[in-house]
Amino acid sequence: MEIIVLDSNFDEVVIIDEFYSLQWCRRYYDIGYFSLQVNEDYFSDLEQGKYLYIKNKELALIEALVFGTDETGRS
Repeated sequence: MEIIVLDSNFDEVVIIDEFYSLQWCRRYYDIGYFSLQVNEDYFSDLEQGKYLYIKNKELALIEALVFGTDETGRS
């Protein structure tokens, strides 16, 4: 699966095809959310992005970025 990061003009910033985890929660009567864990190499591209897009399926607004490491030291 490829996740496309788009800027505010819906232009492609980067395609993320390797990630640790993606959780996408859809809600019928409320706003859903997502959580994407990627390598730190993608962080600067995500800072430029405004939306996440999965081709012909999903579009999500990036509201916040959190940079951190897990217990194994993975970013």
